Amino acid sequence: MISADIDDDRRKREAEFHDEWASSVDLEKTLVDETFTAPTAIENQHVLDQFGDVRGLRVLDYGCGAAEGGIFLAKRGARVVAMDVSGRMLELAERLARGHGVEIETRQVTDERIPADANEFDRIYGNGVLHHVPLGSAIPELARILKPDGTACFIEALPYNPV
Repeated sequence: MISADIDDDRRKREAEFHDEWASSVDLEKTLVDETFTAPTAIENQHVLDQFGDVRGLRVLDYGCGAAEGGIFLAKRGARVVAMDVSGRMLELAERLARGHGVEIETRQVTDERIPADANEFDRIYGNGVLHHVPLGSAIPELARILKPDGTACFIEALPYNPV
């Protein structure tokens, strides 16, 4: 029970932090295509190689923030669910997606269970999210919602991250 309380407190702090951050995001300056196509975007280019053709696939952008990654994948034909603890970030993601001419579904994470069905996703994408979540509960949940033949790719640039 203590662990669940700690995780709930952490999730609340993360949501508050990212809700505040959302108020400072300028969608006009938010890069989507460039996050995958710039010569310096080698991590995301690797993700694209791993994911292959995403047309028609169900893709989760986990810890999406403004959902630049999910929107890019939606522009390539993926059926994207953008997921975050921050309701304000999800609002930004929806607006940014509309600005890029695509639709994404958004879902807010409110507890340790990821709001998704078992085996729902063909691909899971996350950029800079794993250091924000309790890995002991997040990893089994991500495994639960990924199809058995699915692929998950996470970019974690922090050298102190245990993953």
